[in-house]
Amino acid sequence: MDLLINLIIGGFLIGTGFLVKANPMAIAGYNTMSEEKRKNVDIKGLSSMMRNHLIAMGLLVIVGGLILDWMGWQNMSGVWLIVAVMVPIPFMLIQAQKYDHNKRSPGKLAVVIAFVVILFVGTGGFLYYSSQPAQITVDGRTITISGFFGTKAEVESARQVNEIGKIGLKTNGFHMGDVYKGHFMVEQLGECLLFLQSTKGPFIEIITTDGKKIMVNGVDDSTAKVILEK
Repeated sequence: MDLLINLIIGGFLIGTGFLVKANPMAIAGYNTMSEEKRKNVDIKGLSSMMRNHLIAMGLLVIVGGLILDWMGWQNMSGVWLIVAVMVPIPFMLIQAQKYDHNKRSPGKLAVVIAFVVILFVGTGGFLYYSSQPAQITVDGRTITISGFFGTKAEVESARQVNEIGKIGLKTNGFHMGDVYKGHFMVEQLGECLLFLQSTKGPFIEIITTDGKKIMVNGVDDSTAKVILEK
């Protein structure tokens, strides 16, 4: 499934590259300029540069995904997708400035640089925060899981299992490497709410009073003991 997502997004990027070259009015920023300002933009050079960047990004996403799939590292496809898309974007934005010959205030370049910095810091912060283990607290039969896709539920039963089925379609969640958080379809279990730091067991399978399945691992021994006593 991760490879399919890479192929779809890679194909979309390549298609967008050809689109902006054939129809430069699809370029954000240029299409909102006045006619007078458009005359001062080297649109031929700008559209060619953007086409080349977008096609290269699309090929990186596709080829990288295929290589990871061939090597058996399918779980890294999501990480590669983020890297292959997010890293080239700032360079494309900065390079685009040289094709705009309109008089620019120093503040405009500062805005572009600030955006690039925020993009990198924000993406890095998001990935770091998302990959951290979920914080779990238990109060009576109530379990509270904090962080992304956190939940609060009444526990009907809990048990330890060493293996779970193959994790498939992501319905609403985050996946990077062996970290899974959110709602996923799991082979033989159906839809589950996952909080996994690794695809290797043991796992704690929690059944809530409303029939939902929650799978967790990577918790400390004391917390795992309290959960399993429910």
